[in-house]
Amino acid sequence: MKEKSNVLWWLVGVYGVLFAVLAVNPVDRPTWFAENLTVWIILGVILLLYRWGVRFSGAAYALMFVLIY
Repeated sequence: MKEKSNVLWWLVGVYGVLFAVLAVNPVDRPTWFAENLTVWIILGVILLLYRWGVRFSGAAYALMFVLIY
């Protein structure tokens, strides 16, 4: 039986809020964009893997979140 975990969606929500707050008037927009592009790629891969059925533990998602932030 698969256990449904909402950890990934909570972390994506937290990232979304932090992203929105920090996107308001950055000091150097091109640098901000370049730094966030790598995070968007990593987040996209994680969400794509989730869609394909690859699930990680809540602790693994939390550590991935710390890595990209």
